[in-house]
Amino acid sequence: METAEPEGDDVDVSEYTVQGTVRVVRTCADCGDELKECSFDVSVNLETLTEENHKPSDDEEGEQHEMTFEVDSCEATESGGGRYAKNMIGFELRGTVTCSCGAEETIEASDSAAASSFDELV
Repeated sequence: METAEPEGDDVDVSEYTVQGTVRVVRTCADCGDELKECSFDVSVNLETLTEENHKPSDDEEGEQHEMTFEVDSCEATESGGGRYAKNMIGFELRGTVTCSCGAEETIEASDSAAASSFDELV
């Protein structure tokens, strides 16, 4: 089996938190068919763009800031799998949150699960 590139689903910014789901799929090394999957819930609190640190300037008083999230990279990770060691498969996500005022914050998230815990698709 091989691990396909992770897919981010419904990753969005709301209330100074990046939330969404990342799906990791194990595929057949010969034909590429999807065999197993695992979905990870992602929730990362913003550290720089918080309500306390990021307020509108005086001339923007009352104006709503809009934040967007863009994935910079999302890669599969794999560790273990040797004798008596669990094969852990997961992802590493890096992205940038940009505010309509121009402020930015880079976030990172990662998670993994034992390959044996992935759900069968076939």
